[in-house]
Amino acid sequence: MMNNEPLATNNPSETPLYLLCVDDEAEILKALTRVFRRESFKVLTAASGPEALAIMERTENIGLILSDQRMPDMNGSTFLQLAKKMAPEIPRMILTGYSEIADAIEVINQGGAQKFLEKPWDDLELLRIVRENFDQYRLLKENQRLKAAIAAVVEKNLEKDLALMRSEKMAAIGQLAAGVAHEINTPMGYISCNLTVLATYQEQIVRFIHDRRISGGHAPTATPAETVAADRESQAMESILEDLPELIKETLEGAERITKIVKDLKNFSRVDKLEHEAVTLTSCLESALTICFNTLKKVARIRKEYEAGPKVLCHPGQLNQVFLNLLLNAGQSMVEPGEVVLKVRHDDHFVYASVSDTGGGIPGEIMSRIFDPFFTTKEVGKGTGLGLSISSEIINKHNGELLVESVVGVGTTFTVKLPRTPVETHPQESS
Repeated sequence: MMNNEPLATNNPSETPLYLLCVDDEAEILKALTRVFRRESFKVLTAASGPEALAIMERTENIGLILSDQRMPDMNGSTFLQLAKKMAPEIPRMILTGYSEIADAIEVINQGGAQKFLEKPWDDLELLRIVRENFDQYRLLKENQRLKAAIAAVVEKNLEKDLALMRSEKMAAIGQLAAGVAHEINTPMGYISCNLTVLATYQEQIVRFIHDRRISGGHAPTATPAETVAADRESQAMESILEDLPELIKETLEGAERITKIVKDLKNFSRVDKLEHEAVTLTSCLESALTICFNTLKKVARIRKEYEAGPKVLCHPGQLNQVFLNLLLNAGQSMVEPGEVVLKVRHDDHFVYASVSDTGGGIPGEIMSRIFDPFFTTKEVGKGTGLGLSISSEIINKHNGELLVESVVGVGTTFTVKLPRTPVETHPQESS
């Protein structure tokens, strides 16, 4: 067993997590330990599945398992299957030199591995994948701990609902952090690529101009080969000039996309801002959608039906939180890939914004409880049971209503109904 320093943390009371590496080759374990030591992981190593299981029995706070597949005493699939029974929440990965499809199917179906990685590995990519899963597991454990702590506090004093609202907001931000990073990294990727191409084009253009200046006085006596070469350079330059506008356009669009994501994330974080603003429900709904789009697009098509409507006087950050809760619930309700429909409309007195899904629907026997604090039908780690309760309270304090219609097997629609005219009494603070 080899240890290094625990992963750095901003919370001095946070218990460090271990990374358990399992491989029958000592050199592989040494190489992995060197890779992870650079990132200050605390590493445990085992040369076989039985040895790793023994380590798990006597060690708490293992945050991730990285195992070889083909080992003599016990293969990786069997080991991960047993490890899953011991600690089902710990992320499990296979790192193997054999990439046959049969191996991949076995470790995923039998061992429940979340990742199938190949040797030889790329250090930076391996570190990225491990850290991402490590952090997700830490977040899961922290969310569970917070949920238990919050439940204990509320049982003693139900008047502390403001703290619960803030906890729900932070839990939502934590769960979506990886998705938001992905949404930013995507345009950054092609911006970087486009700038690299532009740098190459610049070199070619500068070289072309330089060559023309040098050979300009000798053009009449150019040999046939020189003439052909010059024609090719001219054609290449025409191609570059044709490509430049589109390249610049794509780069600017990527920059605008990042700007919008950052702006919407900033708006979402302003839940505690007390000042009222006149905004459209469409802008609030779009801000929330930007934050959770990467999560939602994996399970549903998104269709929008927006009417141009009047603004409402509200706390935009609080409405953003409401719509984020509704969008996340819609995505999590999907039994199979479906559709989420976003609508904004108005009449003479009210403005309506609805989120409809084609999920499993809400059974009638629990419909009356969905707005109760801590009521949830989600599995552990996927919800605090506070989202709809907080959302309903926020809308009520805006002098509005949160309406729900649902048919089992068809889907559910949540509708935010707010008065068109500015309210006389400002909504109270609700985070």
